[in-house]
Amino acid sequence: SNCGSQVLGMCIFLQSVFVCNRALGKVDVFDLDLVYSISFGQEMLKNPRSVQGHKGKIFVLTKTDKTVHVFDSNQEYLHSIPLPGLESSLSLCYFTMDLYGNFIISDRGAHCLKIYNAKGEFIESIGVGYLISPRGIA
Repeated sequence: SNCGSQVLGMCIFLQSVFVCNRALGKVDVFDLDLVYSISFGQEMLKNPRSVQGHKGKIFVLTKTDKTVHVFDSNQEYLHSIPLPGLESSLSLCYFTMDLYGNFIISDRGAHCLKIYNAKGEFIESIGVGYLISPRGIA
């Protein structure tokens, strides 16, 4: 799968390990013994940064277009969710999702976490004035 040194976000979901491969613009999938299985997103993911599984779907955050791309459990593309207000951010890192499907994104450049609902509508920034270059989030 040629992960190399450009591996960023990863998650374990649906008995598989999903790994963002930034250099090749895709997500690599491994079984739980870390044997390569398949890749997806090669045609659409521009600089994938983080991947999460939630309610049977796979969500991939890309840095270049500031969008969450949604795939089904068979890695088939469903739709994309643009995240307005992140256009000027050059430092998106990782994201997680809460029980309601909201996206919580670490924005190193703005020194905060940004919360968006499942439709991609901005809710709020948290940690402003307290966080310095947040990266990982779980």
